[in-house]
Amino acid sequence: MSWSSKLDQIEDDFKSGRLLLSSALILTANTMRNVAADTVLFWLNRELTGYEKEDIQSMEIQGYAPMLTPRNLNGTWGIEFPSGAFVEKGVTEVLLSHGIPEIEAALDMLFDISIFEKGDYHLMINTIDQSPCRLALLRLPLPEQDASFMFNAFGLLNLYFGVGQLLCKMIQTLKECYTGEDLIKLNVRS
Repeated sequence: MSWSSKLDQIEDDFKSGRLLLSSALILTANTMRNVAADTVLFWLNRELTGYEKEDIQSMEIQGYAPMLTPRNLNGTWGIEFPSGAFVEKGVTEVLLSHGIPEIEAALDMLFDISIFEKGDYHLMINTIDQSPCRLALLRLPLPEQDASFMFNAFGLLNLYFGVGQLLCKMIQTLKECYTGEDLIKLNVRS
């Protein structure tokens, strides 16, 4: 199967819900590792493993900001007591530098992630409780060691969907860029 056909299959499987985003990113990286530019492979890797603040700044400086999905979550931080009481300490914006597999695990804590497999994103959005949520799973840089961060789950979903849309757009761009003469120049067999 040609790499272009593989990309078509990855995109179709992701859009239909047969693949989680993390799997689609891995398969795309494996398919394109000898074809795509280093910048594309770097982006795929960082979406899987997570970003360092320096990675994001470097990509912005180099003009690759369109490859980045906004990774800031607005919310409230505070201290959560064993009784369940939450004492608000302040409002903040946190850089969510986590890789997509960690984000998927966090989403799975919020609702049944198997909804992704059904490919019905409206169902997923409708099943999310509108109340703020706390995620201890995500290591977030907060002002105090025992602090919790509360935010609306839509911020996490927007990030997830944004990366998915960017992956689909990137797959289309890769297929358009590496055809015909471009493949011969790259000495790549399809």
